[in-house]
Amino acid sequence: MRSNYEMSDLALKAAIGIGLDLRGENNPYLKAINDLSKELYEFSRTSEKKASSTSELMILAGVIWPNKENWKGKKVEDVLLQTYLLAKNLETISIATENEKESIKSICLDLQGQFSHYMEQFRRSLVA
Repeated sequence: MRSNYEMSDLALKAAIGIGLDLRGENNPYLKAINDLSKELYEFSRTSEKKASSTSELMILAGVIWPNKENWKGKKVEDVLLQTYLLAKNLETISIATENEKESIKSICLDLQGQFSHYMEQFRRSLVA
């Protein structure tokens, strides 16, 4: 998976592109949507053992289940499955309903926020 900075940037561009599409405007961010989908597909194919030791797993789990109480009983394979489904939704965004697009746009914004938050936490740990 790309760096957290690049993933944050891709997720933001994807959200903007989906928002433009919802307003019926030209979407210059189709490549970002496709690239984000590919990155998420790639991560969803990661072995459970390898995925369990990555920051991306925690970031994605935080987006999929924002309330940490909902993490109880979840396994790495659950995060990988939900990541795969998100990638598929991004891949087929052009045929999604307006409500589905709104939901996916919101997820992309959450994803961008989580990657940005993680980068900031990491940066602060280096300074301290």
